[in-house]
Amino acid sequence: SAHTGAIYLHRGASFLVRELELERNMAWLEPLDAEYFTQSIVQSVLHQNIVLRGADISEEAQTLVGVTVTDVVVGYRRKALDGETVLGVEDLDLPPTSYDSLAVRFDFAEVDGRDMLAAIGGVHGAEHALLAVAPLFAGCDRGDLGSAWYLAFPDTVRPAVFVFDRVPGGVGLCEALYARREPWVQAALDLLRDCECGTGCPNCLLSSRCEANNDNLDKQATVELLSKIEKCDS
Repeated sequence: SAHTGAIYLHRGASFLVRELELERNMAWLEPLDAEYFTQSIVQSVLHQNIVLRGADISEEAQTLVGVTVTDVVVGYRRKALDGETVLGVEDLDLPPTSYDSLAVRFDFAEVDGRDMLAAIGGVHGAEHALLAVAPLFAGCDRGDLGSAWYLAFPDTVRPAVFVFDRVPGGVGLCEALYARREPWVQAALDLLRDCECGTGCPNCLLSSRCEANNDNLDKQATVELLSKIEKCDS
């Protein structure tokens, strides 16, 4: 994103975005040999428009749906070139952008209010795990897909996770994911089960793109939640 403060790459050269004029659709850049790069922090809100495949909305249902995605860039991270070290986080105040796309939706059983933290950690974790392996099955770059999780999505008031195509109208990524949803879920589970960490680490559950800074994640609850889908598919 060419927001103020962003490092913009063009033909192997890096530029610093000094100013963004939305009214004129112009950005002012200057050459900068930066020793860091920037990563936008995007919050996505989804509105479901239509169910295309798998009309079932029961617990553990998986559907291909048409959605309206509203993205808000709320800030950005300055990260060292090693890709891991966060040098700073800056806030941004930019208008939202909306577009229609396709998504794969995963529904889950109603949350048990007696263990709300585990429920949140499981749904949030399911979003991370499914998105982490999705490019392997969609044949795309990680940045081509977006995701969102809800503890109570409006139409069912139950947890739901969406993985969506970040291109307006979609380019077939979610159709490919939906067609291969069983091995996709299995790969997400394998990612978690094969990692020797106890609570989640960058190799399995943590994501450098998480807008919530990887807070409220529960590896065991995530495995239990995805296992219910695995059993449903088998």
